[in-house]
Amino acid sequence: MSYSIFLIFLFLSSAKSTELKSLKFEQVPNTEVYNYFEKPLNVPDKNLGFKLNPSTQLRHVRKYKESIVYDVVYSIDDQGRRLHSTTQSNSTNQNFAVFFGCSFIFGIGINDDKTLPHFFQKNRPSYNVYNYGVGGTGPNYMLAQLQAGQLNKDQLGESGVLIYSYIPNHLRRANGLWPSLRWTAPTPYYEIQNEKLVREKNFTEGRYWQTLLYSFVGKALSVLGKPYVDFPQINQKHVNHTCQIIQESQKEFLKQFPTSKFYTLIHPSSKDYSSVSYKHTLSLIKCLKTKNISVIEMRYDLDIENYAIQNDHHPTALSNKEIAEKLKQVIL
Repeated sequence: MSYSIFLIFLFLSSAKSTELKSLKFEQVPNTEVYNYFEKPLNVPDKNLGFKLNPSTQLRHVRKYKESIVYDVVYSIDDQGRRLHSTTQSNSTNQNFAVFFGCSFIFGIGINDDKTLPHFFQKNRPSYNVYNYGVGGTGPNYMLAQLQAGQLNKDQLGESGVLIYSYIPNHLRRANGLWPSLRWTAPTPYYEIQNEKLVREKNFTEGRYWQTLLYSFVGKALSVLGKPYVDFPQINQKHVNHTCQIIQESQKEFLKQFPTSKFYTLIHPSSKDYSSVSYKHTLSLIKCLKTKNISVIEMRYDLDIENYAIQNDHHPTALSNKEIAEKLKQVIL
């Protein structure tokens, strides 16, 4: 009996290996990482630049060199939100929780039932929980989502919480800096006019020559073997601009849902406590607090390697589960 099971295992393993070899992988530039998407994860959007492919389910396989990093499935609803196994709108629930952020919230590299919104829902069954995370975006994208009225009060209800998950890369994305500019060029661009934050289309159209310069220098750095060097270098002006975008997001959310609460989660997976980018994060936290924005700072109890997917930087299910447990203690 055991020998038969062994033969079946060998057959299935061989079939799986053959199937994976037939997939058409695309290499991530300047890396040894390869991706296969069964369908496009993102589609063009006139307002946001791009958005999640609505009403779809797709497979994503990533490999590093010749080793499979993950083989997962993403489910996206008709409004372009990542679903999780407990996603449902329960009319008896009085509260909602909406998560905004990038791939850390969306859940790149993990299945629907391993995301942070999923574990939060399990811990807080009295909340209707929705995942608005979109990979590769920053707080400027969140602000545009809110201004576009993506939160449906008829569906969500009158009161709840918004949890925006921050990582240091958001400083680059909110300010349209290289190397993030390679994919964020079509995303919303905000600038200060008469001391007010104003939307000026996107980084390509709203500041054409500046974006052209950043892209030219960035591509030159790539040719020189430095594809991930920041240009320009992040400074306090960029930190203050990001802070103002987050503040405006809170204002917009509370205008639509006056009895609700807005939180900024400093995601622990993103922390390198000795890095320059984390020093800017500390400066951002200080700025947010002066603007009366609730900040949730977290550190992992164990080494960060236990919380990031191997040969990838995205959070594991263990990471999301632990963060959800800590959020349960903060968000009552």
